[in-house]
Amino acid sequence: MKTVLTFFLLICSLHVIATPSAESTKYGGNSTPALSLPENTNTTLYRCNLITSSGQCREYQILSGAQDSLSDLQDGCKSMAGIFDQTECPAANAIAKCSDIVRNYNQPDVIYDNYYYRVEGLQLHGASLAYVCGELGGDLSQLSQ
Repeated sequence: MKTVLTFFLLICSLHVIATPSAESTKYGGNSTPALSLPENTNTTLYRCNLITSSGQCREYQILSGAQDSLSDLQDGCKSMAGIFDQTECPAANAIAKCSDIVRNYNQPDVIYDNYYYRVEGLQLHGASLAYVCGELGGDLSQLSQ
Protein backbone atom coordinates (compact mmCIF):
# COMPACT_ATOMS: atom_id res chain seq x y z
CA MET A 1 0.00 0.00 0.00
CA LYS A 2 2.87 2.37 0.83
CA THR A 3 4.38 1.78 -2.61
CA VAL A 4 1.07 2.64 -4.28
CA LEU A 5 0.77 5.80 -2.18
CA THR A 6 4.36 6.82 -2.99
CA PHE A 7 3.81 6.25 -6.70
CA PHE A 8 0.55 8.23 -6.57
CA LEU A 9 2.24 11.17 -4.83
CA LEU A 10 5.07 11.21 -7.35
CA ILE A 11 2.66 11.09 -10.26
CA CYS A 12 0.70 13.99 -8.73
CA SER A 13 3.76 16.09 -9.53
CA LEU A 14 2.97 15.58 -13.20
CA HIS A 15 -0.20 17.67 -13.00
CA VAL A 16 1.80 20.85 -13.53
CA ILE A 17 3.12 19.81 -16.94
CA ALA A 18 1.93 21.35 -20.17
CA THR A 19 2.96 19.92 -23.50
CA PRO A 20 5.26 22.24 -25.47
CA SER A 21 3.74 23.68 -28.61
CA ALA A 22 4.83 25.75 -31.58
CA GLU A 23 3.95 28.77 -29.43
CA SER A 24 6.85 27.90 -27.11
CA THR A 25 9.41 28.56 -29.83
CA LYS A 26 9.23 32.28 -29.17
CA TYR A 27 10.69 31.69 -25.68
CA GLY A 28 13.57 29.40 -26.50
CA GLY A 29 14.38 30.13 -30.14
CA ASN A 30 13.74 26.52 -31.16
CA SER A 31 11.32 23.74 -30.35
CA THR A 32 12.82 23.35 -26.87
CA PRO A 33 11.59 26.05 -24.46
CA ALA A 34 14.16 28.04 -22.51
CA LEU A 35 14.91 26.62 -19.06
CA SER A 36 15.41 29.97 -17.44
CA LEU A 37 13.48 33.15 -17.14
CA PRO A 38 14.49 36.01 -19.45
CA GLU A 39 17.56 38.05 -18.47
CA ASN A 40 17.07 41.16 -16.33
CA THR A 41 13.74 40.11 -14.92
CA ASN A 42 12.51 40.64 -11.40
CA THR A 43 11.52 37.40 -9.74
CA THR A 44 10.34 36.51 -6.26
CA LEU A 45 11.05 33.23 -4.49
CA TYR A 46 8.12 31.22 -3.09
CA ARG A 47 7.79 27.66 -1.90
CA CYS A 48 5.10 25.06 -1.46
CA ASN A 49 6.11 22.91 1.49
CA LEU A 50 4.65 19.41 1.06
CA ILE A 51 7.29 17.61 3.11
CA THR A 52 4.93 16.24 5.74
CA SER A 53 2.35 14.95 3.27
CA SER A 54 4.46 13.81 0.28
CA GLY A 55 8.16 14.29 1.04
CA GLN A 56 8.44 17.20 -1.40
CA CYS A 57 9.04 20.93 -1.38
CA ARG A 58 8.66 23.08 -4.49
CA GLU A 59 10.70 26.23 -4.80
CA TYR A 60 9.30 28.70 -7.36
CA GLN A 61 10.89 31.69 -9.07
CA ILE A 62 7.91 33.83 -10.15
CA LEU A 63 8.10 36.83 -12.45
CA SER A 64 6.92 40.02 -10.82
CA GLY A 65 3.47 40.89 -12.10
CA ALA A 66 2.48 37.23 -12.60
CA GLN A 67 -0.41 37.49 -10.14
CA ASP A 68 -2.56 34.91 -11.93
CA SER A 69 0.23 32.35 -11.70
CA LEU A 70 0.89 33.23 -8.07
CA SER A 71 -2.78 32.75 -7.21
CA ASP A 72 -2.87 29.41 -9.07
CA LEU A 73 0.22 28.19 -7.20
CA GLN A 74 -1.20 29.25 -3.82
CA ASP A 75 -4.50 27.49 -4.50
CA GLY A 76 -2.76 24.36 -5.80
CA CYS A 77 -0.45 24.19 -2.81
CA LYS A 78 -3.32 24.56 -0.34
CA SER A 79 -5.33 21.88 -2.18
CA MET A 80 -2.46 19.43 -1.54
CA ALA A 81 -2.30 20.36 2.19
CA GLY A 82 0.89 22.36 1.63
CA ILE A 83 2.18 25.56 3.16
CA PHE A 84 2.81 28.36 0.65
CA ASP A 85 5.20 31.12 1.71
CA GLN A 86 8.24 33.19 0.72
CA THR A 87 10.92 30.90 2.16
CA GLU A 88 13.49 28.57 0.60
CA CYS A 89 12.98 24.84 0.83
CA PRO A 90 15.07 23.43 3.68
CA ALA A 91 18.36 21.76 2.80
CA ALA A 92 18.24 19.42 5.81
CA ASN A 93 17.21 15.86 4.90
CA ALA A 94 16.82 16.63 1.18
CA ILE A 95 17.81 13.54 -0.80
CA ALA A 96 17.35 14.83 -4.36
CA LYS A 97 16.50 17.89 -6.40
CA CYS A 98 14.73 18.14 -9.75
CA SER A 99 15.85 21.48 -11.21
CA ASP A 100 14.61 23.92 -13.82
CA ILE A 101 11.06 22.67 -14.28
CA VAL A 102 8.99 24.93 -16.52
CA ARG A 103 5.48 25.04 -15.06
CA ASN A 104 3.74 25.93 -18.32
CA TYR A 105 5.64 26.05 -21.62
CA ASN A 106 2.94 28.21 -23.20
CA GLN A 107 3.37 30.87 -20.51
CA PRO A 108 6.79 30.30 -18.92
CA ASP A 109 6.49 32.80 -16.09
CA VAL A 110 7.29 30.22 -13.40
CA ILE A 111 10.38 28.02 -13.18
CA TYR A 112 10.66 25.75 -10.17
CA ASP A 113 12.81 23.18 -8.43
CA ASN A 114 11.31 20.16 -6.68
CA TYR A 115 13.17 18.91 -3.60
CA TYR A 116 12.58 15.38 -2.28
CA TYR A 117 12.98 14.38 1.37
CA ARG A 118 13.31 11.29 3.47
CA VAL A 119 9.98 10.94 5.30
CA GLU A 120 8.96 7.97 7.43
CA GLY A 121 6.36 5.88 5.64
CA LEU A 122 7.29 7.13 2.16
CA GLN A 123 9.80 5.34 -0.01
CA LEU A 124 11.29 7.59 -2.65
CA HIS A 125 13.68 5.64 -4.87
CA GLY A 126 16.25 6.93 -7.34
CA ALA A 127 14.65 5.23 -10.33
CA SER A 128 11.18 6.62 -9.66
CA LEU A 129 12.57 10.08 -8.89
CA ALA A 130 14.58 10.04 -12.12
CA TYR A 131 11.48 9.03 -14.08
CA VAL A 132 9.23 11.71 -12.55
CA CYS A 133 11.89 14.40 -12.90
CA GLY A 134 12.41 13.46 -16.54
CA GLU A 135 8.66 13.63 -17.17
CA LEU A 136 8.62 17.10 -15.58
CA GLY A 137 11.41 18.18 -17.94
CA GLY A 138 13.87 18.80 -15.12
CA ASP A 139 17.40 17.71 -14.26
CA LEU A 140 17.78 15.36 -11.28
CA SER A 141 20.66 15.64 -8.87
CA GLN A 142 21.19 13.44 -5.80
CA LEU A 143 21.84 15.47 -2.66
CA SER A 144 22.35 12.77 0.01
CA GLN A 145 21.79 9.09 0.66
